[in-house]
Amino acid sequence: MIFSKDSRLNSRQKKLSKLKNLPGSLINYLSESLPSSSDRVKDIEFLALDFETTGLNPKTDRVVSFGYTVIDQLAILNSMNGHYIVNPKTELTEQNVSIHEITDDEVKSGITVSQMMEKIFELLKGRALLVHFDYIEKGFINQVCQNLYGFKDLPMVVVDTLKVECMKQNKKFVHTQPDSMRLNALRDRYNLPLHGAHHAMLDAIATAELFLAQISYMKNPSEITLKQVI
Repeated sequence: MIFSKDSRLNSRQKKLSKLKNLPGSLINYLSESLPSSSDRVKDIEFLALDFETTGLNPKTDRVVSFGYTVIDQLAILNSMNGHYIVNPKTELTEQNVSIHEITDDEVKSGITVSQMMEKIFELLKGRALLVHFDYIEKGFINQVCQNLYGFKDLPMVVVDTLKVECMKQNKKFVHTQPDSMRLNALRDRYNLPLHGAHHAMLDAIATAELFLAQISYMKNPSEITLKQVI
C-alpha cells in the first residue's frame, strides 16, 4: 500500500521535473524515488544535515556553512562526513562570528549558495533528510529553492529528532525549541556525551547519534518503519 503522503511527494517530484532551466543535480534528485513510509528505518539511508546561519529567518538570513553525515543500515558512515563554508554575499555581524567562529575572510572564499544546493541535491538523492528542529533546514532549503529556481516546497522525506522525541514522550509538537528539547539536552537523556555546538558537521553527527539512540530505545528497532518516526 502506498500512503497518501508518498503519492503527493511522488506527484510533486514529477511536476517539478518538468520545469525548465533546472540544474542537472536537481533533475537527478527529482528523478530518484524517495523512501516510502512503509520502508523499514534500517533499510533507509539518511542524510543528517545541519546549517549554520546568520539568523533564524529564511527570508532575511543566510546560510554560512553546512555539514553532514550519512546513516546506512543504522550505522554512521564516517567516510561520508563533510563540511562546507558558504559565501552569504553579506557581511557577518560580531554575533555571527562569535557564535559560529566563521570570519568574513573565510566566507568570502566559500562556495556559492547555488553550489551548496547542487551538493545537497547530490547527497540527498534517494535518501531521507535527518535534522534536529526542521524549521531551520527545511525553511532555508525551500527559501533558496524559491530564490534560485522559482519554486518552494522541495519534495523531501524529513525526519526530525525533536519531533521523534515529542512522539516518544507523547508531547504536542510546537514550532519552538524549549531548552529541554535542545540537541545536547536530548543527547544527555540518552547518555550521549555533550558536543561542541555551532559547528555544522559536528552538529549533524550529533543529530545522527541521537537518532540512532532514539531508535535503539524503541520496541523492535529493526522493524520500525519510516511512518513511525515522521
